[in-house]
Amino acid sequence: MSNLIDKIEVQSTELEACQVEKKYTISATTIKEETNKTVKEFSAHADLPGFRKGKVPAALIKKKFQDKINEELMNKFFSTAFQKTTLDKDFDMISYALAEEAQPEIKAGSDFTFTIKFDVAPQIDIDNYKELELVKPTNEISEEDIEKQLTHYKEVYAEYKTKEAAAEAGDMLKVSYTSDFEIAEDAPQAAKNQVSSQENWIWLNEPETIPGAIEALTGAEAGKEYTFTSVYAEDFREAAVAGQTINYTVNVQEVQTRASVETNEELATKMNLDGVDALKAQITANIETEVEQRNNYELKTAALDKLCKATAEFDFPPSTLSTEVNKQLQAMAHSVKSEEEAEEFKKNEEANRKEAENKAKERLRRFFISRNIAKKESITVEQSEIDSQIQMLSQHYGYPVEQLRQIMEQSGGLNDIHIDLLVNKVTDLLVDNAKVS
Repeated sequence: MSNLIDKIEVQSTELEACQVEKKYTISATTIKEETNKTVKEFSAHADLPGFRKGKVPAALIKKKFQDKINEELMNKFFSTAFQKTTLDKDFDMISYALAEEAQPEIKAGSDFTFTIKFDVAPQIDIDNYKELELVKPTNEISEEDIEKQLTHYKEVYAEYKTKEAAAEAGDMLKVSYTSDFEIAEDAPQAAKNQVSSQENWIWLNEPETIPGAIEALTGAEAGKEYTFTSVYAEDFREAAVAGQTINYTVNVQEVQTRASVETNEELATKMNLDGVDALKAQITANIETEVEQRNNYELKTAALDKLCKATAEFDFPPSTLSTEVNKQLQAMAHSVKSEEEAEEFKKNEEANRKEAENKAKERLRRFFISRNIAKKESITVEQSEIDSQIQMLSQHYGYPVEQLRQIMEQSGGLNDIHIDLLVNKVTDLLVDNAKVS
């Protein structure tokens, strides 16, 4: 294949800032040579009546396997051209796509040409990224801070207890339910549980387990049956019910309410600590850890902010920017909860797109500056680190790891994880080498 690399001619054209088009040409002579090689490979394995393996005439091989031979050649030409491009260390590719043109065809006696558009990294001049002068925030821990944390932990260690009264906001209902939605036999179990369950829990707080459940079941009583209609959003986490309107029948078996821990002594017991003094010491240590983590985050943010302000403006790869703008728009759209908000969002389409563009440019600016430093410092993100993040997200959202990975591959989430990990590593380096007062 290395010999083929040398025979591919490349013509580059800069379409706009950070976007290059490369036209690849394979001569008719080279096509003939590669076709003969491929025919020999097919002949070695072809099993045709009346011929021994490896003895089938080349003309017959070409006639019978012409489409597969051309497919094999095309794959070879594309992959070799791409390899030739990546060997150029000065060509800093971000993404690529085949140019929107007629599908190229391989024809005997004619040259074969195809075009690929590349987004390339912007040229950024960053030298003084070490020894940044930063000011570390300081936070005194007060009695008020400790009392707030004690109140928080009393809520964390609260228990749900059965009550006889009607359900209120924040309560939890033990229920069974059915619906009029027929779900596919091969649907994920989580999706099946969404439409019917013999025993489940519904919390009367956001985010809703079933859309509309809070309004329908507030005031519900144990031993009674309730019906309501649920309208699922188009982007609901379970694709099987996304965008569906489903009628539910719910039987309430039990109503439970959240009972907070009343005293510090009771909280100390629940946390397996020896008295209130030990409890306050533990709370103080927890606050100190949180403050240190927050201070480090603020330092890292300040370091990158300072570097962004000191770095001259630069252009963004157009396709990369367009993709990021669309991501930001989708994130903004996800915050829309009602039909009124949806109408307002549509009315402000131009303003929303401008806001999304500004957010996209800010994120990409931070990324490309970080990426530039990462290349200089040989900072990389390993696949094992991405896998670890997916594992953590899987535990948080309750999705199987491979299912979550597939979702993230489709949505571009894996690339977002890579960007976040890279930026985090670079900001660690900035802070480690900064002059912190």
